[in-house]
Amino acid sequence: MKLRDIAQPALFIPHTKSADDLMKQFQLDKRHMAIVVNEFGGVMGLVTLEDLLEEVVGEIVDETDITEELIKRIGKNQILVHGRTEVRKVNDFLKVELGDDAVTISGLVQHELGRIPKVGEEVHIANCRLVIHEADPRVIKSVQISKEDKHPALPDQSVEEHVPVTQASPER
Repeated sequence: MKLRDIAQPALFIPHTKSADDLMKQFQLDKRHMAIVVNEFGGVMGLVTLEDLLEEVVGEIVDETDITEELIKRIGKNQILVHGRTEVRKVNDFLKVELGDDAVTISGLVQHELGRIPKVGEEVHIANCRLVIHEADPRVIKSVQISKEDKHPALPDQSVEEHVPVTQASPER
């Protein structure tokens, strides 16, 4: 058997095609994959039927997906989580309340910052410190979350604030 005997011509679609229209085309053509092109005919990427379905119903785990541990304890009040981990699972695990502004930890961090952060950036939510452990320009892959103790500062203790020091110019 040769590859050309089983190969089908590629389905090329414009990047402006709606997800609804593409879903209908996949069903009519009995296709599961298409190559997305821009207005100049340059390839922008590949979209699959599974990609479309996951946009509608959320992540689909099938037999080809590698299951990974979404929450890993790395200390007493410290965990490392996958970006796709649901906020409610982290809330239950650490006994915290990170809010309900997003479904996943990645979404929560992006909501708080208004952008996708770089590795090492951090955000404080409730009594937790979330530090970006792994990310690329498109997605947060993992976040280290530390639950901080709720010890109220005593009135005589001061909070050190880092303020840049500037030297005054000499008087003339």
